[in-house]
Amino acid sequence: MERKIIGQTTLLIFLVFFMLLAPASAELLKVEQEIYGMDCAPCAYGMEKSLKKMDGVKKVKVSLNKGTAIIDLKPGNEVTIEQIKEIVRRNGFTPKETRILEGKPLNASMK
Repeated sequence: MERKIIGQTTLLIFLVFFMLLAPASAELLKVEQEIYGMDCAPCAYGMEKSLKKMDGVKKVKVSLNKGTAIIDLKPGNEVTIEQIKEIVRRNGFTPKETRILEGKPLNASMK
């Protein structure tokens, strides 16, 4: 009996560990990315242009006053939050909080 309890506990630990390491299973459709360090209109314009070049991006609106980028994505895109943050870093800024404004779960058949 004791061996069975240890086996169940081990299985539970494994499942929790796996879930923490598993990639997110949602398709991003609209994201708000906070960007630290933009202090002029050309900075915001350059950031907007760079984000628009990503595959799967439909529309980008960068607000210099708010220090944010709202990114609308096409259905079926494979954009990740880390890719968005990397574009921000490449432009010389610091990505802060990211908020998913719209998304949908992926079916196993979609990936």
